[in-house]
Amino acid sequence: MNEQYKDTHPESVPLITCSGVSGSYKSSNGKKIYAVTDISLSIMKNEIFGLVGESGCGKSTLGYMLLNLKTPDSGHIFFEGRDLTDFTGKERKTLRRNMQVIFQNPSQSLNPLLKTGEQIRESLDIFYHGMKKKEKEKAVDAMLESVGLDTGFKNRYPVNLSGGQLQRIAIAQALILHPAFIVCDEPVSSLDVSIQAQVLNLLQNLQKKEKMSYLLISHNLNVVSYMADRIGVMYLGSLVELGTAPDIASHPLHPYTQALFCASGMMSNVPEDCRILKGDIPDPAAPPGGCPFHTRCYLCQPVCRKIKPPLLKTEDGRFCACHLVPCAKT
Repeated sequence: MNEQYKDTHPESVPLITCSGVSGSYKSSNGKKIYAVTDISLSIMKNEIFGLVGESGCGKSTLGYMLLNLKTPDSGHIFFEGRDLTDFTGKERKTLRRNMQVIFQNPSQSLNPLLKTGEQIRESLDIFYHGMKKKEKEKAVDAMLESVGLDTGFKNRYPVNLSGGQLQRIAIAQALILHPAFIVCDEPVSSLDVSIQAQVLNLLQNLQKKEKMSYLLISHNLNVVSYMADRIGVMYLGSLVELGTAPDIASHPLHPYTQALFCASGMMSNVPEDCRILKGDIPDPAAPPGGCPFHTRCYLCQPVCRKIKPPLLKTEDGRFCACHLVPCAKT
């Protein structure tokens, strides 16, 4: 297990771990642009891990690599202790059954030409060939009831459903196989505020009931602070802070994390210069040297421009990548 996690969660067992993972895309002119750079973290069994950061910081790319939907440029990803590259063809099918995703916009991720019941049942058709049709229908009905919809919804098309109902269908679609790991990529961002709380409570209750692990990707710090056990903060493809949700929300250490929480209205006891981020995110195709945040940091020192700080354990037990945050004594 990575050292970051064995100290804060000695009783926990990692479900999925990435070690030194980097991932890139090619631009229109063929240049390689890194979306994720040298990230190591573990998500424990029965844990909700929140991942936050501005748009374009690499959150979704990391999620897709953990789901084995995108191959990392370097590094390794382990599921229950096994490197994903070691899985055979048959084992990969089992792996896929244990990994699911809930996208942020179900109106685009659901097929408009199929009834919702067919779309929920589709995974059972793929993974359980020997399962009888009546058993599949019973499983679909039970799953609809689990997400708070009556069985009549299986005969409706997506166009006939509200945003909240569509998101419940998407959740049912992800849960029908009872996976161990789900990436929730902005699961409520497209919903009205009045519906968001209902869906979040639903996700939380189902996670406890099914004992699953979530990677919760969101811009909404209030949502992540409410839902997550631990929070990781990303900036320009790098992990800059990691700790328990109460620690991060009540006392963020990294200047970037402080600015995020100030912008969300969740804290005000930081210097005025920190409350509003100045400047734009650097171009990922030409990232700055040293600390990736130094171009916008009100505390920037000469060392910050030259050396990228590693993610190190701090005196209070969390992890932070900042030259100005004291590390734990070894």
